[in-house]
Amino acid sequence: MNRKPKWARSLTLVLAGAAFAGSPAAAEPETWTVVAVVDLVAEGYGGREALNDFPGFHARGSVLSLADGLSGRLLLDVSLEGDMRSEVSYPRRKEVRILAGPMAWNGGHHGQRPSTPDMAASMRLQYHRLAAPFELVSADPAELAFEGLAENGRLLIVRQWNEQARTTYEIDVESGLILNVRGEIGEEDDGLLFETEAHDFRPVDGVLFPFRMTTIVGGSAAAETILDRLTREDDFEPTRFLPAGSAGDM
Repeated sequence: MNRKPKWARSLTLVLAGAAFAGSPAAAEPETWTVVAVVDLVAEGYGGREALNDFPGFHARGSVLSLADGLSGRLLLDVSLEGDMRSEVSYPRRKEVRILAGPMAWNGGHHGQRPSTPDMAASMRLQYHRLAAPFELVSADPAELAFEGLAENGRLLIVRQWNEQARTTYEIDVESGLILNVRGEIGEEDDGLLFETEAHDFRPVDGVLFPFRMTTIVGGSAAAETILDRLTREDDFEPTRFLPAGSAGDM
């Protein structure tokens, strides 16, 4: 008997939302648990095996600021062991952000300095957004909290990383896809908020990825990130997640 590949089964789940939406579980949030929501996410993205076996990815695309119309080219590397490198090249400048486990640097093309605590925290929240389905599926359920349904009908999962930083995931009850990730630093009145909506999901080596992401500030869209290409990366260069000059000029 022929079986559909995992990405095809995931797309079938996305398209079959109408039937699932009428189920008792979709209508009654009290029937959900953290484990049930995470299982839904795992199936929606391609299955636990595909997610757990995915080591990292390389992506390229563009970033458009909706406030000033400024556009830049994006190169992005993410190792799912906790590392990230983001490079955005604008016409007259370049922004580089690097995470290597607990270390963080940011700056321009020729040099990056250790990040301030707030910048480092925002970069880690950016990593958590990019790694959202992978981290949810591999997390200890005790580290997650199910917060019911949002007003838009999405399932809410919250993860508190430390006393200051937390991430809220909005999950589509029909497909299991994470459609919004909200990262917060500090207290509500004087903290920092980073919010991203995900769109245009496409399969890459058996896992679904959003190829368009909208950054939201103050309830309004502030920037669009559109990926041209995303590929699996099994083996990054050792210097990829180090600043320029630390182990040769990158």
